[in-house]
Amino acid sequence: MLPDATVTRASQAPILFPMPNISDLLVPPVETSIGGFKFSIRFDHRILLSIQNRLGKDLLAGQFSLSRASTLEIKVLLEELSGRRDLKPKNLKTLLNDLTRAWQQDMPQREPQAEGKGSSPESGDRSEGPRNWPEAWAIGRIVLGLSDAEWLSYTPRMTQVLSKLKLEVIRQNEFLLAQIAANVVNFGGMGTSKPIKVRDQMLHPWPEVPKTNEDLMKEFMTAGSLDPESYATAFEYLNEKVN
Repeated sequence: MLPDATVTRASQAPILFPMPNISDLLVPPVETSIGGFKFSIRFDHRILLSIQNRLGKDLLAGQFSLSRASTLEIKVLLEELSGRRDLKPKNLKTLLNDLTRAWQQDMPQREPQAEGKGSSPESGDRSEGPRNWPEAWAIGRIVLGLSDAEWLSYTPRMTQVLSKLKLEVIRQNEFLLAQIAANVVNFGGMGTSKPIKVRDQMLHPWPEVPKTNEDLMKEFMTAGSLDPESYATAFEYLNEKVN
């Protein structure tokens, strides 16, 4: 049966099946228990903001570390996640392991900073993600088109994946327009001394991957020519292979 489906039977009112949280459907939350009370650990934006308000620490700014959290801070996390403040956790080691697994599952993945044009803060392609909560919310609302309720129910990892896909769509659209612009300049009789590159016409180009010596040799063997600097590098590499 599909979620949120309505079933109607003769002489019976419609039966509405509630729609589960999309984050729970995509990635099942970590399950844990305290004193026989079972609950799910899901670090969505709503929970993270609640935890931050109680701890007084900015989670996005790195002011809180789960691996160095005090017993009181762990207790706050468990209270917000379970919705109860009368629980008395005993096996903190097991609970901390469950919290750590959920934290790694729901928080953004660290990515290396891309080099080259399009990786600066001004370009909007920042691999470190939003720097504060208003910015994180604004990205969800304006860039991703999420409602407040959707954004609150999503985990930071989910919005990170959506942001990456959004950037990829932007890059593909820019690439199509940049191809047209480059062809007009290069083959339209503009009289340019040097052909322009397609990526130079993009606002968010893909990060350049440095060419290896093997790549330069393949390019030379295929095209029969290279720019002087690349030719010198390829020639030096070929001498090393021969000798």
